Amino acid sequence: MADRTCIVAGAILAIGIVLTALIVSGVLAFPGKPVQHEIPNGISQGVHSAGETPLAPDKAFLSLNASPKRYSPFMSSTIGIGIEPVATGFDKNTAVFVWNTTYGRFADWNQSTYKVTECSRQCRNNGEKLYWTFYDMPGEDAVPVVITVTALDKKNGSTIAGSSLTLTWERFDNRSGYTMAVVPEYP
Repeated sequence: MADRTCIVAGAILAIGIVLTALIVSGVLAFPGKPVQHEIPNGISQGVHSAGETPLAPDKAFLSLNASPKRYSPFMSSTIGIGIEPVATGFDKNTAVFVWNTTYGRFADWNQSTYKVTECSRQCRNNGEKLYWTFYDMPGEDAVPVVITVTALDKKNGSTIAGSSLTLTWERFDNRSGYTMAVVPEYP
């Protein structure tokens, strides 16, 4: 009986050590309240995806193409929801793109080398596709995730255009924690 107790205690200790290492390394986020998010000035808030309405007919704007429309870390076919900014009315080469999310993190996936480079909740790039992902499951009161992408002029840092995408949650199995992030479909 004492041997069994030692085995159980050792297993619990090992799990605790692994979880602590994952939290300290940033792979797992420590449970807490979601970070409040502000949409940068000059960027309309709302649902933006393929076929979005521009900020104004005569101005530059971004749309965000997202695929797949449903994602869970349990999926082996992708590292997350791929999001690609589509520039209209300006040259993407003249801009730097600033990415922010209220939950989860971004990752860059080089599909030719299969190398994944993780960013945090904030990332900058030249307008290439990034992947949004999460490791820790949202709580029972999971709030929607807001992702914003802002195109800034490379020369003077002024805002050219921006867009946002809101993800919702779908829970399949409360016992296993299997949760799926969903890109809502809008008419």
